[in-house]
Amino acid sequence: MFDPSLSEQLGTGDTLTDFASEYRFTIAGEAPGRYSHGPVIYTTNETWFDYLNQSEQRPYVSAEIGTESTMSDALVMSQQDLIESVPGYSAEQSTFTMMRAFLLVIGTFILTAFFYLFTLQKLPELGILKAIGLSPRIIGRALLFQVIVIVSAAVATSIGVMYVVDALIPSSLPFLVDFGHVALFGSMFIFLSVLGALLPLWKLRQVDAIEIIGGKAS
Repeated sequence: MFDPSLSEQLGTGDTLTDFASEYRFTIAGEAPGRYSHGPVIYTTNETWFDYLNQSEQRPYVSAEIGTESTMSDALVMSQQDLIESVPGYSAEQSTFTMMRAFLLVIGTFILTAFFYLFTLQKLPELGILKAIGLSPRIIGRALLFQVIVIVSAAVATSIGVMYVVDALIPSSLPFLVDFGHVALFGSMFIFLSVLGALLPLWKLRQVDAIEIIGGKAS
């Protein structure tokens, strides 16, 4: 079994020859899987040990996934534990997590600045609304509604573009769209944007309607 990224050069029924031992592996099908961004080839224990014997290597198994192990001295662990024990996996995931966190924070700051400047530009209109008796709570709700609509539309558009790109790029590229992560980070982005809108709301509460429209208090 081999990763689909190799299907452009190989297909089911073809043979793959090890250049050192000249052992021939016959491809039986496709199974998605990568190791450190490189394609993976799967085989049975029988084929693996036969290859080791022909290549004059000491028979060994680094990892075996299954409910029972065929080796008496094997260390049993779950598939997730096995993945996390791969060298560099934890460090790489920590780097990605930090990048996601910084992107969320930076995006929140940018959106907060945008909506704050948007509120400043609309201060004359907001002052008139307050002067004619519209309560700051209603104006604040309208502002929050605008924030939610704009950010949700942006998130939905970016998700759509991402799925289009996923459909267009070749399968050989290590690109995977996970709906769970997309939903999680999209929801977090909308939530943080609503929190960032608290600054424009605070500015809105400080608006003096008479001062804004150029009048004088009696």
